[in-house]
Amino acid sequence: MVPEHLKELALGVPDLLQSCKADSTVRKYCYGFLRWRKWANQNHFEEENIFPIKPFHMCIYLSFLVKNNANIGSLSDAMYGVKWAHDIVGKISPTMSLLVRNVFEGAKRLLAKPVKKKQAVTISILQNVYDKVFDKNNLYNQRTITMCLLSYAGFMRSAEVLALRRSDIQIRASHMEIFVEHSKTDVYRDGSWIIVSRICGSRLCPVGNFELYLKLASIVDDSEGFVFRNLTRLNTDTYVLRKLNKPMTYSRFREIFMETFSSVVPDIKKFGLHSLRAGGASAAANAGIPDRLFKRHGRWKSETAKDGYIEDNFRERLNVSRHLNL
Repeated sequence: MVPEHLKELALGVPDLLQSCKADSTVRKYCYGFLRWRKWANQNHFEEENIFPIKPFHMCIYLSFLVKNNANIGSLSDAMYGVKWAHDIVGKISPTMSLLVRNVFEGAKRLLAKPVKKKQAVTISILQNVYDKVFDKNNLYNQRTITMCLLSYAGFMRSAEVLALRRSDIQIRASHMEIFVEHSKTDVYRDGSWIIVSRICGSRLCPVGNFELYLKLASIVDDSEGFVFRNLTRLNTDTYVLRKLNKPMTYSRFREIFMETFSSVVPDIKKFGLHSLRAGGASAAANAGIPDRLFKRHGRWKSETAKDGYIEDNFRERLNVSRHLNL
């Protein structure tokens, strides 16, 4: 029993347990476990076998997922969801069993498919997009250009771009400083600064295009509002930023990207929002940017994660065999 004066503290323990992972991760793990519970109930498992789960029952569930053509992501959700549910209450997880682990590895091999990464956006593609849509008085098109250039130049994920507020950005004579408060790799939410250079004389200058966007959107310097919000169309070529301080959704950003880039790339299915981040990273890597600065700019936690974004230049790849003294 907990003493009466400590009950309020005890009630706070579940919140602390839930906070050990990001909210999105907790939702994903919870869903993975609830799918197991639903399946077990449908198949008349006794309650004592539903939780904690016995290793062999977990193997049967994994076999069911494979038979029903689940993807590897669903298998991983099941494993990590079950592990999370047991760990959070101090129970021994069936995922620790070598039997379950081997079945899981076998299931992954059966369901494995080649990874099809999106192609990186190149500078020539960005130039073609700019030529296609730029209009110094069109807020809709300028928003698209600005979001794409920030994603490319800042190696920014779509979620980071969409979460930007005007107060997160400081514009200087030579550059702009972008504070990313929440990042996928920023576990303890310390935040990080991205430095983007002003490129004088370039039509693709991220800073110059951002300044034009602010002007067209009538966003004042001391605003706390989200920078990239939905627009209201007044007539054929006139748009205004909506007053509701709510960021654009990922799905809308993706729709705009597909709509804009579909006519300037051979196959739009090979490109996505991550192509912008990958494009900037590839250009920097092939330009010989020091690895330490490169990794910091992209906010990568590991070398493996960083290298996964880089699309090596064909000439650089040829240099490998050219320098073997054959």
